[in-house]
Amino acid sequence: MAASPVKKFAPIIVSHTGKKCNAAVILMHGSGSTGDALRTTFSMLLRTSGDLAFPHIRVTYPTAPIRPYTLAGGVPSTVWFDRKTLGLEGQDDLESLDVMAVQLQELIDAEVQSGIPLNRIILGGFSMGGCMALHLGYRFLPEVAGVIAMGSFLYGQSAVYKDIEKRPKDLPLPPLLQVHGEEDDLVRFNWGKDTFTKLQNHGVQGEFVPVPNLGHTLNKNIALSVREWILKRLPEEHS
Repeated sequence: MAASPVKKFAPIIVSHTGKKCNAAVILMHGSGSTGDALRTTFSMLLRTSGDLAFPHIRVTYPTAPIRPYTLAGGVPSTVWFDRKTLGLEGQDDLESLDVMAVQLQELIDAEVQSGIPLNRIILGGFSMGGCMALHLGYRFLPEVAGVIAMGSFLYGQSAVYKDIEKRPKDLPLPPLLQVHGEEDDLVRFNWGKDTFTKLQNHGVQGEFVPVPNLGHTLNKNIALSVREWILKRLPEEHS
């Protein structure tokens, strides 16, 4: 019997700390990592500042299934999709991307079935996880409350841009928070900036936050910015 979408991703779930949950955030890790590792990173960065936990928001950190990864020489790894090149000139591997998008939508559907509407759900991630969030939010689920991309980029001819172009201009797109270390030597800073500029040119509203003296990692300022942005997009609702 196939695993349920929730069990398939072995998610680490940080429950709401208040009486009622009426919003959700799904954060996806980078290639070769796990949901537990990303959750631990945020906990450590915010250990003196209240953690990435909210009275009314459930935060979920799924782990990507193991699959062969071309950039790692075909070695199986926890990756959301396959990549053959790293750089703006690459091409989306739509076969693996779209299969994963469908599977992740099942995880998101579970949140909707629990009573949380799409416009109260934020999708985000670090590195490859942020790229996956960009595909999910702008190609498959544009009704979500927002997208967060940390140290991430899209190929210059990404399907994300092409799919946005097909949408009626009067339909809104989710807002974007994109943060990127200026000293990132894996996912280059200019790749991230190029991605944000192209998304802006396609009608996406948001903010791009450059982080000085930071490589391909997260720091406390990023974690604080992410928490603040989440609360701005998903304020507590009082009945």
